[in-house]
Amino acid sequence: MKFLPNALSVLRILLAPLTCWLIWTGSFQNASLVILAAALTDGLDGFLARKLGVQSRTGEVLDPIADKIFAGSAFLTLTLHHHIEAWVAAIILGRDLTILTVAGAVLVSADTPRRFPPSIMGKASTGVQCAYGLSLMGTLGHAVPEVITEVFKGATVVITIWSGIDYAKRVTLE
Repeated sequence: MKFLPNALSVLRILLAPLTCWLIWTGSFQNASLVILAAALTDGLDGFLARKLGVQSRTGEVLDPIADKIFAGSAFLTLTLHHHIEAWVAAIILGRDLTILTVAGAVLVSADTPRRFPPSIMGKASTGVQCAYGLSLMGTLGHAVPEVITEVFKGATVVITIWSGIDYAKRVTLE
């Protein structure tokens, strides 16, 4: 059982290509199901790690990487297929690439291991990005009014920028 939280993170990574293919082929209802499953595994892996007492350094690193691979590949596919504007994807992908680059550089150059615990803003960013993705799938599948997706897009942009600023503050203060 102690491997289950990390297995859920790996599952999210493995679901990324499937999600991209579903988006690319216009299977938006199925893509929304996979996005929902990925979002649930994201919450479940952390919950199980705490509940089972199996929190690990591997899980601490693997979970956010899985999130970034899953969301980044989905938003990149949506951009390449002209379902979202490039500037929206640039904000989301730019923040994630910056976080990965800075965290990697700090981990490599630090004399002692440095932890990067998740912040409330990072969790909010992930949550709103999932909601935006699900709403967009619904809009593309003609089940969700476009105005709702536009609200989620705006929230995603604002919270993603805000969480990036929060992350930058946390890195420079520690």
